[in-house]
Amino acid sequence: MSAHSEQRGSGKSEPIRKPWIWIGMLAIILVGIPWYLPPGMIEPIVFGLPLWTYIAVGSSVALCGYLTWILSRHWNLVEDEEESASTTPGDADGGR
Repeated sequence: MSAHSEQRGSGKSEPIRKPWIWIGMLAIILVGIPWYLPPGMIEPIVFGLPLWTYIAVGSSVALCGYLTWILSRHWNLVEDEEESASTTPGDADGGR
């Protein structure tokens, strides 16, 4: 077992059951949709693009980063243990 998986704990957890994950996703999505800006807003132009394009792209990048963090830190399923159990200590190639 790697040091990374030991840090996450031995309990099984699914991110779908944690409400704070959904609240974070909803907040990023609501910020990313420029509904709070005036309708038809084109100004200010920043580097040739309207401000709302930077808001949308920035929130998309934030959502991707958030989901990557959730999946790498908070996703601990049985498949991980099944894969490690299927490898034998004598295999030089890790059981592949």
